[in-house]
Amino acid sequence: MATLVFNHSAALNHVTPPGHPERVARIEAVTAALREIDGLDWREAPLADRSEVLRCHPADYFDRIEAA
Repeated sequence: MATLVFNHSAALNHVTPPGHPERVARIEAVTAALREIDGLDWREAPLADRSEVLRCHPADYFDRIEAA
C-alpha cells in the first residue's frame, strides 16, 4: 500500500521573514528527501477556494491574507 503525499508548487510562493523555520528552502529539502523514498504516491493538491478555507480558518484571517 502506498502512502499518499499531496504537494503543490504554490507552496514555493510562501515567503516568510528571514530566519523563520517555515521557508521555501525547507519545503524544497523535505520534498527532495521524500522523493528518495520508494512507495510514495505523489499527487498535486488542489488549491482551496474561500469556502474551503473558511471550514478551518476564520473569515477575518482569510481576508487579511487575501489583502496582503
